[in-house]
Amino acid sequence: MEHNSRAITPQGFLPFIRRQSVCIAAIAGILLGSIPSACFISAGRERATAANSGPKRYELTGVVKSMNAADQTAVISHDKVGNYMPAMTMTYKIKDDKGFAAMHEGDRITATLVVTDSAEMWLENVRATSTKE
Repeated sequence: MEHNSRAITPQGFLPFIRRQSVCIAAIAGILLGSIPSACFISAGRERATAANSGPKRYELTGVVKSMNAADQTAVISHDKVGNYMPAMTMTYKIKDDKGFAAMHEGDRITATLVVTDSAEMWLENVRATSTKE
C-alpha cells in the first residue's frame, strides 16, 4: 500500500477542511440538480478577507546598480529577502523621496520592501549603509 507523503500542517488544516466542504457541497448540489450558491459566496468572502490582509513588509539589503530620477526607480542587486525571495537584481520603485535623494549608484543600502496582495512592490525607509561598493 502506497503512503501519501503530503502532510497537512496545523496551519493548513482549517483551510483544507473549508475547501473540502465547499467541494462536497458543490458535488451534492450538482447531483441534486442545484448549485449551492451560498457555499460559493461564503468561500468568496473568505478569499476576499484573506486578500485584504494588507501589504507585507520585508527588510532588504543590497547595492544600488543604477537609478532613474524620472520615475524614481533604482536597480538594486539585493541579498536574499527572508523566506520571500532569493538574492537577485531587480528594479524597484522608491516611494521614499528622502531615501531616493540620499542614495547613489554603488551605495550599499537597507530598506523596507513592501509587497501588496496584487504583487505590487516598492521600497521605503531607504538608508545608505556604506558608499561606492
